[in-house]
Amino acid sequence: MFSEKRKIGNKGEDVVVCDLEKKGYTIIARNYLKKWGEIDIIATKNAILHFVEVKTVTKKGEWKPEENIHTDKLRRMARTIETFLAENGDRVPDEWHCDVACVYVEKDHTQIEYIEDIVIER
Repeated sequence: MFSEKRKIGNKGEDVVVCDLEKKGYTIIARNYLKKWGEIDIIATKNAILHFVEVKTVTKKGEWKPEENIHTDKLRRMARTIETFLAENGDRVPDEWHCDVACVYVEKDHTQIEYIEDIVIER
């Protein structure tokens, strides 16, 4: 059984996958997991690889989901991206971006805001 928080997170990821596919992205992996980190969605579009971190909240308010992208999270993402590229570099585009999808889920409405090409340092 999933916790309520995990169910909300899964719903946010599902919504982002559908939105990205409508925008012409090809999803190549979901929940790419290593013991040191996870990438929620890996997709390609226009010969650019996108590593997408999804942050979901149940209502829009003072707290912003992107505020949960802290230094430790960015370090883990960088290491996980490096691992993915090392394992798959010959099958994926050379250019890549790291994006954040902020998902606001309310009863009858879901809104996605993208922060594209964030800078991550190792």
